[in-house]
Amino acid sequence: MRFAYAGVRRSAAHEGAGASASYAASLSMLIVCMSVFVANIALPSIAADLGGGMVIQQWVISGYTLPFAALLIASGSVSDRIGAKRMLVSASLAYGLVSAACPFAPSMEALVALQVALGSLGAFMLPSSMSLIGETYPAGPQKSKALMLWGIGGSSASAVGPLAGGALVQVHWGLAFVVNVPFCIAIALLCANVPNRTVSQGGKPWDMAGLALGTAGLAALVGGIILLGDAPSGAFAVFLLAFGCAVLALFAWREKRFAHPVFPMGLFCKGGTRTALLAGFAMIFAWNGSVFACTLLLQGELGFSPLESGFAFAPAALACMLGNVVGEKLVNRKGITIPLVFGGAVLLAGYVALALGFCRQSFAAIALALSLAGMGGAVVTPVLALMILTQSERGASGAASAAFNAMRQVGGTVGVAVYGMALSVTASPVGGFLGASFVSLLMLSAMVISFARVR
Repeated sequence: MRFAYAGVRRSAAHEGAGASASYAASLSMLIVCMSVFVANIALPSIAADLGGGMVIQQWVISGYTLPFAALLIASGSVSDRIGAKRMLVSASLAYGLVSAACPFAPSMEALVALQVALGSLGAFMLPSSMSLIGETYPAGPQKSKALMLWGIGGSSASAVGPLAGGALVQVHWGLAFVVNVPFCIAIALLCANVPNRTVSQGGKPWDMAGLALGTAGLAALVGGIILLGDAPSGAFAVFLLAFGCAVLALFAWREKRFAHPVFPMGLFCKGGTRTALLAGFAMIFAWNGSVFACTLLLQGELGFSPLESGFAFAPAALACMLGNVVGEKLVNRKGITIPLVFGGAVLLAGYVALALGFCRQSFAAIALALSLAGMGGAVVTPVLALMILTQSERGASGAASAAFNAMRQVGGTVGVAVYGMALSVTASPVGGFLGASFVSLLMLSAMVISFARVR
């Protein structure tokens, strides 16, 4: 009886810490994902106030996304070294300080520099938020529920970002950045109830060469993708892509042979983990590309304001939250295969409906299709995260989380580039969208087939 009672006491304390970790991770996912949506909505107001041409305006966004993608591998390694909680609290408080400084930027160049800082800090927040769940919960229903809340944070960003950005910029564009501050403070306060759980690295040396190669390779790859749609930068973009691929190949070769790698290359050798990584790439490729194209259609072709077009994504956010809840229930009752196949099928149907809605140029049809696609993706994403955390080695959850989020980030960047090029080289936006959507549907169909084989 004494042992049972002690176990109950530990369970109650663990439950409180687990709830705090879940909410902190969800808020982290929310603000990191929301920042890009908010900055996009605020960009015209920023340009009107600070000036600057199209190139510098693009770098307000790319200044965030490029370091965010480039530093994900490094952030996962650091998180495993110092602990997810320490990493998340430090990065969140710094994120809040930089966000508070953004309204006082004297020029577009200064704002780009602050966006680079925000993207860098976001790269350290996102993997540590997912790793915090892995450190706090053992495998089981509670971990599934925590990942469901983490997924809701990302899902709600697609609605909160456009709507909050559209409303706040009516007062001042700087509020679109200041809105991050209370969230960052809340993350730090929630983490105060979560114990530090560092895994001893046993004096293992830092793989500085591996960190440098991984960071440089991702930076060159994502930078090349960003510049690919800019005709004057075409040759340089191709060079960056080739250089990035070569450096990442060298990075992979080194990590397989180094005694203490910064990145667990063994993840790609495990069937379930490999499926999760590739699925993460395909899903965010389709989602970011579609959201980008639909925003252009709604505001450019159909004449909706930024705030009005934001309402097209609000139902999708609600559907995503529902999908996260459904996915968590299915995992706990049926295992991982059924929610993966079910969510993947709903996701696929949503993108087929989106292609039809885009052809009709219907606000309602686009909103409904985005909701369907979002709900399917929300069922699948926490399951993929669960697969990554479950199959990662002890003490490597940060690196595994970084790998998952790096694949998603690269996939999203590639998606925007592919959809953007398709829209620019075709006579009509509908033709370009259908061409890019065909690529998405091929990848998503292959993904659903692979889900059926997951056990």
